[in-house]
Amino acid sequence: MTKRKKARKNRRRAQRAAAQPVLQRVQAALEVLLHPRTTDRPWKYFPLVLAGAFWYELAGFAHKPMTEFAATAPLVALLALSVRPSVDSARTIWTAAFLGVLAAAIRLQYAPLALVLLGIVFLRTGRRIQLTLAAAGFAAGFGLFDAVTWNGGLFHSYVTNFRFNLILGPMRTGESPVYQFVLWLPVASLGLSLLCLAAALRRLRRYGFLLGLIALVLLLHSLQAHKEYRFVFAVIPLWLLIGADLAARLAARGETSRRFAGFATAGFAAVSLAGILNALPYQDRVYRAWSRETGTVGFVRNQDPIFPAYRYLAGAPGVTGVWQADRPYFSLPGYYYLHRKIPFYDGITGSDLKANVEESSSRVSHILSADPGFSVPGYSLVQEFGQVRILRRDENEAPVRPWINHAPVMVFNLDIRIMRRINPDGPSPPANFGIRFADREGP
Repeated sequence: MTKRKKARKNRRRAQRAAAQPVLQRVQAALEVLLHPRTTDRPWKYFPLVLAGAFWYELAGFAHKPMTEFAATAPLVALLALSVRPSVDSARTIWTAAFLGVLAAAIRLQYAPLALVLLGIVFLRTGRRIQLTLAAAGFAAGFGLFDAVTWNGGLFHSYVTNFRFNLILGPMRTGESPVYQFVLWLPVASLGLSLLCLAAALRRLRRYGFLLGLIALVLLLHSLQAHKEYRFVFAVIPLWLLIGADLAARLAARGETSRRFAGFATAGFAAVSLAGILNALPYQDRVYRAWSRETGTVGFVRNQDPIFPAYRYLAGAPGVTGVWQADRPYFSLPGYYYLHRKIPFYDGITGSDLKANVEESSSRVSHILSADPGFSVPGYSLVQEFGQVRILRRDENEAPVRPWINHAPVMVFNLDIRIMRRINPDGPSPPANFGIRFADREGP
């Protein structure tokens, strides 16, 4: 028994010794960026702070409630944990496991990235069993939550979504070229991202790990036909880390290099300012892409007037029902801006109102449309926001027909056909998008 234990210990030592060169390169590539030594001058890391705090895409997108933006935060936090000088404390192990599983649960396409970072922690720590059990426990917890909320099996929504996209993907073949993200990233940064990555290629020993993470994100998303710039949001903080370190190292070389680094930092700030003002060349093409789900993206200037229109409705008196006559729900602020528990019809759920506008007065108090020729009897113009016109019911004291719930079920013909292939015995979509009125059962 003693000989077996010694043999196991020797094998473990050999495995750790074999992993050490790789781990040393990983730490050399990242530790200086995320854990500066106390002997380094504080100003050396000012570009890193500047990049993280003021780059326009982080400020403009990070707070939006979409999976890519929400999943990037735990990924970056896990990246920082993975290169800590020591990853053997119980708190570090449990935090790393939670962050990795959380990032994958929020956006499944980022799971390989989270797995790589968890693998680094796994190779470096002496608490490998604890890390494995913690990650498995958190994954089981998310799977159970998914099963309860979707009334299905473990990871029901993830499995269904994966199978759905396996069928939908080939239908979108040819929608965009495989290299599309490589074009979008330089356009969105006026070439700064490309310059940083090109400079990093000259020092693969230092930046190879970060470049590998960037390549992994781009590869995973470039293989799918449908592409939107937001899908690769996780790349942005990674190339910013590289750029910040390049500027810091340049500033440390001497007076002349320090001046050049200052000019580079000023150029970075100018590009970021132009980006937040939507003044970069061809910037609008990056955000629109081929997706109908993406409307006009304006950070400070050129904002879509639909947003101030909905902010007005959120505070205006007498708003008891809203119909957006000319847009689908996925291009609208909707309840996220209305903050009212009222009936809300978009261009799809309100299609019957277009055919019979006389019913509008019993269903909604306000109507929105960008068509200057659009009018409804009994409604008058009350506000304009750019091209968006808001019509208000002339006699607005009468109540509108209330809904029993405020969560319409939006399922289209293509979705139904695909879901029938996944589960032929699955339930059919409800009539009238699931809208039920409180004054009677059914639509």
